[in-house]
Amino acid sequence: MIAVVSSKLTASLIRAVLALLLLLPLHCTLAQELEQEFSELPKATHTVAAGRQTFTSICASCHGLDGKGGERGPDIATRPEITRLSDQEIMKVLRVGVPGKGMPPFAALGPAKLSALLSYVRSLQGKGTATP
Repeated sequence: MIAVVSSKLTASLIRAVLALLLLLPLHCTLAQELEQEFSELPKATHTVAAGRQTFTSICASCHGLDGKGGERGPDIATRPEITRLSDQEIMKVLRVGVPGKGMPPFAALGPAKLSALLSYVRSLQGKGTATP
């Protein structure tokens, strides 16, 4: 009796292991497909998200979360004299600041964070992202 139960248990265990082995490649394939889809998202999406995080933590206290100004900083989302600045001009403002108006320099953030920040500011302005 024990031998019969043991052989049935062994057969069930073998079937379960085989089923798992058959499903494992399918799982790996799905995981690889998802990873590929995620990596193929436009890099601009990732850049804007990183810029949003930097803006929220550093800039929003002066310019407001929506970029439309606050007590200390001007509207950088809709103000024409700011929205018409080129990407290079905005990057210069981000790097060196505007000392006479109280905006500090942010060159220490480095090129990648500044570029992401510029892309987010452009998205606030309704211009998509910065041009490369």
